[in-house]
Amino acid sequence: MAGARSMPEHPWQICSVTVTGPSHAQMGEGCQDRCGIGTAGPVGEVLLLAIADGAGSAKYGAEGAALVVETWLAHFTALFSEKKKEPTQEAPPVETEQHDSPAPLSDAGPAADADSQPDHESGPAALSEEGFRLEALEVLRHVREEAQRLAEARGCDAGEFNATLLGAVLLPGASFFGQVGDGCWVGSNGTCLGCLTWPTAGEFASQTVFAGSRSAPEVLQCVVTGPEVRAIAGFTDGVERIALQLAQQLPEPGFFGPVFESVRQSGSALERELAAFLESERVCAESDDDKTLLILVRPDELLR
Repeated sequence: MAGARSMPEHPWQICSVTVTGPSHAQMGEGCQDRCGIGTAGPVGEVLLLAIADGAGSAKYGAEGAALVVETWLAHFTALFSEKKKEPTQEAPPVETEQHDSPAPLSDAGPAADADSQPDHESGPAALSEEGFRLEALEVLRHVREEAQRLAEARGCDAGEFNATLLGAVLLPGASFFGQVGDGCWVGSNGTCLGCLTWPTAGEFASQTVFAGSRSAPEVLQCVVTGPEVRAIAGFTDGVERIALQLAQQLPEPGFFGPVFESVRQSGSALERELAAFLESERVCAESDDDKTLLILVRPDELLR
């Protein structure tokens, strides 16, 4: 955990579970998923989330996933630190592919003005949608450079550290979500459930794009929501078949309804039960890959 405070001010119940997939366990491999949670800001009011899945074909996939998570948390912890850093130089323009945006959770607009310029000197409230994209691009650059440095030191290709990225920054008035690769972010405003991002497919079947690759900036998904989001889920591709209606590109209500309600009531106390569920024969029949599921819910008393 990066930047954690003893009494964080964020209003979320959190449940985080990572389990090793049967295919990795049978081969004597460790889990290649990584998940990190941190807080930032003067009183810990900014919640930082990062999930990464190391590529199964990568020799150092688990290390690459750890690199992605640690870089995301460290970057945004520094951005919102009490000692304000100087504005970063604007990243060179990047031509990006257009992705269909998931349907909004409500008619309420984003709390941050997407047309405003990022102002690192004004604290968390100044982060805009464009500012978030620029910061996320900085994370990708740092990941790519560090993977290259590690690869040169070990005499291998930087692709041996390939890993996906799911990152989020939750502020009191807005939430920002980023993604490169497969996995997904899902959100609910209490009445409407929707996908905030969607798994990125690669050139061939069962392939995706990784955070340290040259093409990562082109497929980076960045989404901002307002404070109406009451429940959030982030998960790696091992959970996709039970959590998503893949043909319809929708979340599975029968999965998220009970999970969100259980976390609202129990918080982190649900982690052991949720881990047992993800390791069950029924779930592993859908995917024998590693599985990470991160759930956040606002308690009822904070919604009134």
